[in-house]
Amino acid sequence: MVGVLGHELKTPLQVIMGASSLLSSGMCGELSRDQAQRVAAIERGADELLQLIDSTVTMARLDQGDGRSRFVVSDVGVGDLLIQIKGEFSDAFEKKGVTLVIDPVEPECLIKTDLIKLKEILRNLIENARKFTQQGKVEVRFAPREGEARVEFVVSDTGIGIAKDDLPKIFELFFQAETSTVEHASGGLGLNIVKRLVTAMSGEITVDSEVGHGTAFHIYLPRALPTVHNSALSLRGFQNL
Repeated sequence: MVGVLGHELKTPLQVIMGASSLLSSGMCGELSRDQAQRVAAIERGADELLQLIDSTVTMARLDQGDGRSRFVVSDVGVGDLLIQIKGEFSDAFEKKGVTLVIDPVEPECLIKTDLIKLKEILRNLIENARKFTQQGKVEVRFAPREGEARVEFVVSDTGIGIAKDDLPKIFELFFQAETSTVEHASGGLGLNIVKRLVTAMSGEITVDSEVGHGTAFHIYLPRALPTVHNSALSLRGFQNL
């Protein structure tokens, strides 16, 4: 039901986003400074709403029923994956004036994992970093950790940082840190989704942060996600993700 509702909500939202994009591009005539600012506000609000819809649908899939989801394990080229993700975010980072840095990864570097769920983890962390970074950069690094059974992804930023008292709470559902410096509020869903996915994939996530100096999330995942997880690991509601 929530998935159907999410789809229905996206249809008119995409019309709004398409129309505002035409206006901001100047295809319908040159805009005054005030008009351009108002159109930019429409685009930001529509983008935020789209993210909230996607997060809500994901949370519903995580929570619905008691069934077990199957991981779709395949060989994933880490370099290609990170290049794809950079392409998805390039416009959003360019508009904000923040640099997205993806450290190069050897083409032959492969891990056995669930591509869709790994993408969900990285997308949420990159978007969270972009949202809380007003200047500087967001960087994504991959550490293969030769000889070890797990690999590490790091998503770091030069953003506002997280207060020490807030660090234990950031993965809680609907938690939002008190701040007046971000461009828009968060629904408090993204990091909770990340935590639950990482845990379901037998991984671990840690965070280092200092107020005013940025944040770094470290994600540790198995180099090879066991195929036994396809039938034995519960990830509620992700059958259709």
